[in-house]
Amino acid sequence: MVTNAGKSIARKVRVTFDPPLPTHTTTADGQESVLKYVRDRYAQPVDAWLPEFAARNEFILLTGKKDAHGHLENVDGISRDSAICFQYEDDDGNEYVDRMSLGIPLIEGETWSVDKRDRGGVETVLRDGAPWLGD
Repeated sequence: MVTNAGKSIARKVRVTFDPPLPTHTTTADGQESVLKYVRDRYAQPVDAWLPEFAARNEFILLTGKKDAHGHLENVDGISRDSAICFQYEDDDGNEYVDRMSLGIPLIEGETWSVDKRDRGGVETVLRDGAPWLGD
């Protein structure tokens, strides 16, 4: 999730990835890649990002297979060394740059709660967070 946690509008917001996201449109197993949507969403700078506005994207989808280090592999081939980068300005024209690693335990170790609803006898399970961990 990308959000403006500040109290003022972030200007000329640019969201990039280092290294850049892969450019394929399908995963190695032939499924549609979600990366094209992420690339399109952040292709242009955002003129004004309001405080508390959040943009959610799933781009770390794990396969269930482990790499040589015992870490789950990403279906789209995104390296654990990748980072999401933010460049933006405040109203006074001050420029800021932030960077967050995508391979840190802070992201992968997320847990969530399950709520169950009954709709006409059909049970619906809702999950919050960590969609890449699976059922």
